[in-house]
Amino acid sequence: MIEFIDDHRESYGVEPICRILPIAPSTYYEHKARDAKPDRAPPRIQRDRWLSAEIQRVWEENFGVYGIRKVWRQLHREAIPSARCTVERLMRHMGLRGVVRGKPVRTTVPQIPTRPRRRTWCDGSFSQRSPMRCGCRISPMMCLDPDGCGKQLNGHKHDWNTFVSNKMFPTKGSSLLRESMSRSGG
Repeated sequence: MIEFIDDHRESYGVEPICRILPIAPSTYYEHKARDAKPDRAPPRIQRDRWLSAEIQRVWEENFGVYGIRKVWRQLHREAIPSARCTVERLMRHMGLRGVVRGKPVRTTVPQIPTRPRRRTWCDGSFSQRSPMRCGCRISPMMCLDPDGCGKQLNGHKHDWNTFVSNKMFPTKGSSLLRESMSRSGG
């Protein structure tokens, strides 16, 4: 917000902009005074600046291998008292991490959420009239669609994701299951 006010202060003035934005004019002027004189910053911010430089130095001296705990221990060995949670907060803010032993973390969540998802094979087009006449090798109990189980994929395989989302959890209630059971003789 400070940058936005700086960009538009000649055109509109500080106070009219601050009336619209959720910031008091005194807050804006205090930030500008801190930029001009860093000594006006609160003690925590001053200590964080100094401690960040020390953390960066210790981390680089140890080839970027040290994590939060080892950096904190090294600072205490050098007679720089600091809380472990402060070192953790500053290292996270600076983007510093130590080397992690073992295998890399493997998750089921895709790393790139913007990547296009794989298309399903079935696409919801169903052509068979009865579960018993569908010709696939799965049990008729699994063919919960009144029109049959649909396309055969690679001879007998079905797209499991489409099957589960469309057939196992029908949106119209349990009537779909009753109709399928009555048609299959169950």
